[in-house]
Amino acid sequence: MDESSWVEEFRAAYLRTKRAYEEGAGTLPECISESDHRFLGEIGCSPQELFDLVEDDVTVGEPGLERALSITKVRWEYFQQVEGGKAPERIRRMSEFPPPGETLGDIPWLPRIIAKAQGKLKGELPSELMYSCGGDRHFLREHGLEADAFLRAVWKAGDQDNVILDYVRRRGAA
Repeated sequence: MDESSWVEEFRAAYLRTKRAYEEGAGTLPECISESDHRFLGEIGCSPQELFDLVEDDVTVGEPGLERALSITKVRWEYFQQVEGGKAPERIRRMSEFPPPGETLGDIPWLPRIIAKAQGKLKGELPSELMYSCGGDRHFLREHGLEADAFLRAVWKAGDQDNVILDYVRRRGAA
């Protein structure tokens, strides 16, 4: 599936989910249809990820459709280019993610958001975690970063956390 063919369908799925949530459907099964489940799997996005993005949009006014789409585009590119359109073999456990208070280079939250970004890229986030949650959005704003650009930086850095540390420091100083 090429980008132009899935972007409009993602927009439609997002808006259907948002409408259902706004009309009182408060759980993933109530908000996301079986056909949207299948579609999301085809682009490397879990239904839980879409639900979480919509829930935050409705309840706190962000990240919004365009930000959700930009994040999903990075995941889709990784899904196509690196994973060959194949679903991950495993989902990481919560215990594999650094706690919120952990620091890297004296920057709180950085180890956690790096691990979450890696999990998002690889489609390995457990349902309890969301990339670009409120804590992530606060961190990104504080450091002058965008969620999709941070995902791309993590992709480029691979497992070199020091490269991300330098990236965050440079962006924060700009």
